[in-house]
Amino acid sequence: MFNFDGAAPNVKFYAGVNGNFSDSTAFGIGERIDGRSYSNETIVLQLPEGTFVDDFDSLIV
Repeated sequence: MFNFDGAAPNVKFYAGVNGNFSDSTAFGIGERIDGRSYSNETIVLQLPEGTFVDDFDSLIV
């Protein structure tokens, strides 16, 4: 379940490799979620076209 108070700016899910979210292997997933609060909700993320779950091993908000 996902919880977020909606208060932080520029919030988005990012995928990366080995915990690295700033090099060319990292990419954003979905739209920004700032401004909306979530309380014990299930989030479904759609990967960008051409990317697969095997392309990353880390996920961050």
